[in-house]
Order: sequence, then structure tokens, then C-alpha cells
Amino acid sequence: MRGSTTEAPRLLWLTLALALAAPRAARAVEVGLELQPGVGFSLLPFPAGVPISVTDPQGQLVLHQPDSAYNLLVDLKPAPAFSFMATLLLGQFTVRAAVSVQGFSSERITDVAIRRLRGQDLPDPLPNVYLRNLAGLQLPSPQQVALPATPTLTELRLTLGYRFYLLEHRFRPYLPMGIGPVLALFDGSANYGLDLHTGLGAEYRVAEHVDLGLAVQYEWMGIVLPASFQPAAATQGVATQVSSGHSVLGAFLKSHHTLQLGVTTTIRF
Repeated sequence: MRGSTTEAPRLLWLTLALALAAPRAARAVEVGLELQPGVGFSLLPFPAGVPISVTDPQGQLVLHQPDSAYNLLVDLKPAPAFSFMATLLLGQFTVRAAVSVQGFSSERITDVAIRRLRGQDLPDPLPNVYLRNLAGLQLPSPQQVALPATPTLTELRLTLGYRFYLLEHRFRPYLPMGIGPVLALFDGSANYGLDLHTGLGAEYRVAEHVDLGLAVQYEWMGIVLPASFQPAAATQGVATQVSSGHSVLGAFLKSHHTLQLGVTTTIRF
């Protein structure tokens, strides 16, 4: 009796060890294609702090003084964007191509430096001294300017990513992340940068090879806008109030923070 009692645990451990050591068939990598139409919302103005130069012969802008000229910093307020993403799924790894198209609803003058006032040109360095930074100036109206004809921002993104699946059942929530280049086409200029994204998604298997789901993603895009960037349409609201042209004063790097909402359809092969 004692021998049989001691042999049973040994036999159990031996059986478990053999089961763990036995060769198992490798799990095939699941391949799929996910399509995601959706909408994107900018969390902050983009571009923000666009430097432009304007002249104001009639005294209709900023300080309302005739025969004046200013250097301005302008924020653009983006409207909601249409987005579409196609993602190749290779197990938990992803290759995603995405496009979004966005317009703008208004622009806001955030700071001003005076180049000429009542016909008198100001000496250097005053044209580059922005008054809000100097003295906390509260700019007179118009600060908010409606855009009669808005520019369009088109962003093309290609990212490599990974998904952490929280459950492996018919219902599968997951945490996505990815990184890759972005090409931003804005008002006649092609601008390059880096895209990072993360978020939360979930999919439900409705058929043997078809999943439906929802995805919410935060995206950060760092975009370099070069010196040749000319937001003529972007500053059209300001231009309608002055009688001469305007130009960009320099290059700048801007961050575009967006929240992407989408409905996913996945076909598994």
C-alpha cells in the first residue's frame, strides 16, 4: 500500500513532464487585412504659431492704425478630418497605411510685432519683438477670423506596429502601437515628419474569417514645415482685411495631436 501511495505522485509528475516535453505543432501566424474608415479630431490648433507678414494701409487690422505693417503669429483651427486606414495583420505585428483629409474652420491671431506704424518703419530689432511676450498685451479684435475658403491638410502615414491582445476569444480587446513616417500635404507644400500612435481597440468574430470592431487611437505627428511653406489660403481670412500680400517668415517644427475614431472590418486568411 505504501509503495503504491508513493508511486502515484511520481507517475503524475512523470506524465506531466513528458507532456510538456513532447513536440507540439507550431501555431500558424494569423494573416488578415483590416479596413477602418473613421473620423479624426485635432486636440490642439495645427499649425499653431504660423509666422506671417502683412501690411495694413487702411488700418483695418490689429492696432487699427493706417499705413501700418505687422509680423503676426496665427493659429489655425482644424475641422474634423475624414480618415481611412488599411492594416496588414501578421500575427500580432501590423503594417498600416493611413490617409486623412482635413479642412480648417477659422484662424486666430495670437501675437503681433510692429514693422511699420502710421508710415514710419520701426528700427531693428522691434519688428521681431512680439508684444504679448514683452508685456502681456491683450490683442484687440479681430482675433478670431473666419476662413471664406479653407486650405486642406492631407496626411499620408505608413507605420509598423504591434498589438497586445488582452483576450484570445471570440471577443478580443487589444492595445495597438506603431511608429513610422508621415507625409503632410498642406497648401501646396509637401512636408515630412514622424508618426506615433497608441490606443484601444476591440474586435468580435462574426463569421469564420470576418471580424467587426471599434478602435480609438491617439496619434502624434511631428511635422517639419520648411521655409518655402506658403500658407496663402491658410491666411486668407487675414488677407481679406488688408490690401497687400503676406509671406511666411521662417521654418518651424509643429506637433499635430489627433484622436482617431473608426469602425474596423477584418478579413482573416
